[in-house]
Amino acid sequence: VRQNGGLERDVVKQQVTLSGSGPSPGPGPAPVPVPSPVHAIYRCALPTGHLTSIHFDCEGIPGAKQEGVLGYLSNGRTSSTHALYRCSTGGEHFVSTDAGCEGTTVEGILGWIWNAPRSGLVALYRCLMTDKHHMTSRSPTCEGGGSREGIMGYVRTGP
Repeated sequence: VRQNGGLERDVVKQQVTLSGSGPSPGPGPAPVPVPSPVHAIYRCALPTGHLTSIHFDCEGIPGAKQEGVLGYLSNGRTSSTHALYRCSTGGEHFVSTDAGCEGTTVEGILGWIWNAPRSGLVALYRCLMTDKHHMTSRSPTCEGGGSREGIMGYVRTGP
């Protein structure tokens, strides 16, 4: 999978020749690095709230500042994952597990988040902060600045 800007991704195919299937084709091209099965999600502070993004540069939004990696989501769906969506109300961004973004605008799928805890995974929470904007956090206390609205799922702590 190759990121194609924004929340878009392309699947990349590569031809494979099996040994013993005829004459040797020669040395061939250099090996292509295998893409990681996961990707990071970042929390960004905006002048008007927070944004959860797959881009380390906070999508180039003026005044945005990356606050760190929240965790790692799967690039593809499996039986043990579900989609994590980014949603917008026009003035605010938040994450949701609802494909319809709870009646707001769907900005896209950030990736696939695990359904249940296991080794190497931590909970990802959606928080409603005291100033009424949403924030995504790994803290069950919303870092002391708001109230927990729920667990969105579980993220890997490393790639």
